[in-house]
Amino acid sequence: MPKKRPCNLGGRRPALWGARGLALAAALAAPAAAGAQGPGAGREETTDWLDLAAGAIVLSATSEYDEKRWSALGLIDGLPEVGWSSAKGRPRGNVFVIELRRPVRLERFVIDNRKAQDDDYPGISARAFRLSGKARREEPWRTLLKGEARARARTVLEVPPGPAVRLLRLEVLDNHGHDGYVEIMELEAYGVPEGPEPANAPVAGIYDTNYNLLRLHQTGDRLVGCYDWDNGRITGRTDGRVIRAQWFEDGDQHGTALFVLDSTGEQLSGVWYENGELQGSWRGRRVHDDRRPQCELPAEGLCERLARRGSDIAYGIRFAHDSAELAPASTETLSQILAVLKANPGARLRIEGHTDATGGERYNLALSRRRAEAVRAWLVARGVAPERLVARGFGESRPVAGNATPQGRALNRRVEIHLVGGGNLRCR
Repeated sequence: MPKKRPCNLGGRRPALWGARGLALAAALAAPAAAGAQGPGAGREETTDWLDLAAGAIVLSATSEYDEKRWSALGLIDGLPEVGWSSAKGRPRGNVFVIELRRPVRLERFVIDNRKAQDDDYPGISARAFRLSGKARREEPWRTLLKGEARARARTVLEVPPGPAVRLLRLEVLDNHGHDGYVEIMELEAYGVPEGPEPANAPVAGIYDTNYNLLRLHQTGDRLVGCYDWDNGRITGRTDGRVIRAQWFEDGDQHGTALFVLDSTGEQLSGVWYENGELQGSWRGRRVHDDRRPQCELPAEGLCERLARRGSDIAYGIRFAHDSAELAPASTETLSQILAVLKANPGARLRIEGHTDATGGERYNLALSRRRAEAVRAWLVARGVAPERLVARGFGESRPVAGNATPQGRALNRRVEIHLVGGGNLRCR
């Protein structure tokens, strides 16, 4: 990852959105506006199925201004300030294909042009469009909606009732008059999911990404990986579609990332953060030839990461929505923590709960404390002496990603494990 700040496009790793979008960094680093305090206040009331964090992925785009700046990923990043622009000379006839996490009976479709550059480039906002959909790739496209989006506005259109769709095709037929470019800052889609969630292809494999070859290995929901950029290493968890991960590179550079894998397992697309700030995109396609990365998969597990860095993000620990009830999927990660403690009787850990910034600050602080205490209670119930464990809640005060986007908030909802005593860990 870059040692310089992301707005410096001449740095080692290119940023996604360029100087214009990244000039917003200070504003985007601030927490989202807090709602009323109390259980569930303002939390995940409606799912925008066209969000990266909700499992949406852009499969194709006929035109982008630049794959690093104003790319199609900007349509589903949750930021109306950062969007997509066509290549020069392509103000009409741009087409996108986007896959949703699951089939959805769409009710509303949104094109957000509020932050488009109409002041500097009059008429650049998208206007006429056609939205089509289908449930499976082998089916023909069916028109869902045809209409017009307003300039300098967020246009919300009702989708006529119809069958559920998983694939969307947006045709941008015209803009508001600019001869050189067309822009859209954000897309949204709301509706009711239908049927069980389809299974995704396995994540494991080799991908050719914008940061060289990436190898991922999957065991259950656990992922480890490496990539050919400064001895890069990855560790994280997947729910089968969305991956939340940490990355590490030489020189003590580290951060977080969120990826989405398409249903066929061919495309990987996401964003990465360093020092809690959004840096850029990270995307690639599965390799089917004999290319192999030079890196080696990290042999280290939780114990080794604690021994090396003194802390680890336990993305495998999950909770029921807006509660401190541990989800069944947490058992594997909790068992790994338990194994470290049993193999190292002198080790002492601090368990930290962290939330995103949605809802009231005081409520989030209390929720994070309850979640940390739930992890501590699980370990104590299985024989760990209570004095070896400290539970702390930090609420929204220590983000590892920006709270302005759904993917940033997903990375901020986490439990961290810190080694606070016990000397050298025995890991093998």
